[in-house]
Amino acid sequence: MDFLMLTAIYVLLFGLSVAFYIYKDHRILSTGPVGLLREIITQAFYRVVPSFIIHWSKTVGNYILFKRNPLFQLVFVVLVLLGHGVFVYDMLPVLEIFETEKNHTFLPLLVLFTNGLMFHWSCIADPGEITQKNLQLYSSVYEYDGNLYQQSVCPTCKFQKPARSKHCSVCNRCVHRFDHHCVWTNNCVGGLNHRFFLLYLMTLTLMFVQGVYVGSHCLILYIKHFNLWNASYVDRDGIVRPVTLLIVFQHLFLQVPRLVFLVVSLVLLTFLVGGFTVYQLYLVCTNHTTNETYKIKEIKNRHLHVQPNGTDNNATVLPKKQSKSSAKKMLKPYQRSAVENLYEVFVPYSFIKWKNKDN
Repeated sequence: MDFLMLTAIYVLLFGLSVAFYIYKDHRILSTGPVGLLREIITQAFYRVVPSFIIHWSKTVGNYILFKRNPLFQLVFVVLVLLGHGVFVYDMLPVLEIFETEKNHTFLPLLVLFTNGLMFHWSCIADPGEITQKNLQLYSSVYEYDGNLYQQSVCPTCKFQKPARSKHCSVCNRCVHRFDHHCVWTNNCVGGLNHRFFLLYLMTLTLMFVQGVYVGSHCLILYIKHFNLWNASYVDRDGIVRPVTLLIVFQHLFLQVPRLVFLVVSLVLLTFLVGGFTVYQLYLVCTNHTTNETYKIKEIKNRHLHVQPNGTDNNATVLPKKQSKSSAKKMLKPYQRSAVENLYEVFVPYSFIKWKNKDN
């Protein structure tokens, strides 16, 4: 049962880490009992850990997360290679023994190559960097809606930012139709390379699903070969009992630990990356960006915090009796039909040329 406890702890820590990262700015984590506990742990950490270690950690963390560097790209490549190493050393021998008539390498290599190609393009493709030379071109694509985007000058680039653009502090450039900066690709996700990023996520999710399927299939073949379902064990009282699913699972971990660990990890990653992929597809189909999601939250928060006896000059006025359709149009002013939204993302050069022709 020690193994099961270890697996449960691993899954729990993985889930908590993901949840804390996604909802790190949520008010629940900064107020109430959770916020108090967080503050106590933070204060204790700063009191116990030497200041030079804290300073070094902040410097390293700032470089890793807020400076362009290939660290996460290398981590991704290493993790993919390790996963396929398990495929070669633990899965293929089982498959070649029990299913000799099938080709077990073509599909995994095809998915790996396709994902690698999409990852490469996501890393090197121009996201839509705005310069003085192409400023007029990008300025003609979208109109200012007056809520999410208003006319303003970028203090770094020294020009008026086109609507839906944003200055990336990591890359130090303004990006057309900015979505977010991805540390895994060491590149911004913008209007020109969002399609590659989506295809990268989709093929990565497919890779995980395939890994779960092939790994689970190998475990099932192993169980059938050794007839584990009909096996028995002697408990602490000396009584012979039939094996349970947990006992079989623990036995598999002792015999093929890399394979079991990989399958468990890929199941978790499938839900995580698959969920993020679905979210990105939703944003594309609704002609919305991650950056605009945060901007909408800021607008709503400013509106909610306007005092009844006071005004907030920065708050967007949202009428109380405003219909859902008009509110949606106000906060998602660039949404059109799903086909037009997909065309805008997957054929960006043609879309930009068409918009400039109309203008």
